Amino acid sequence: MPASHAPVVFQAYNDMFRAVRSVIGAPSPTGLNRMQLNARAHLLLSLASWVRIVVRRYEPADYGLVARRVSDILLNGLAGSASAWPCRRW
Repeated sequence: MPASHAPVVFQAYNDMFRAVRSVIGAPSPTGLNRMQLNARAHLLLSLASWVRIVVRRYEPADYGLVARRVSDILLNGLAGSASAWPCRRW
């Protein structure tokens, strides 16, 4: 990217990031602080960027399943409260 375009691109990204963060919520009502909101906004933007690539591995008929799985990970994490991890003693 030409150096003359960098400030415009960076400002546009910052504006988009702030817009995504504002959709997630303000720090006080959700109980999340600014750093936690920033992390969630970054995760959401990263996921939106990568889903375009990942979805190519699936047939259009499976897009609903992919959407449910990605949404579940985004909302509940990789190890949600219903996950069972076996306790192994070595």
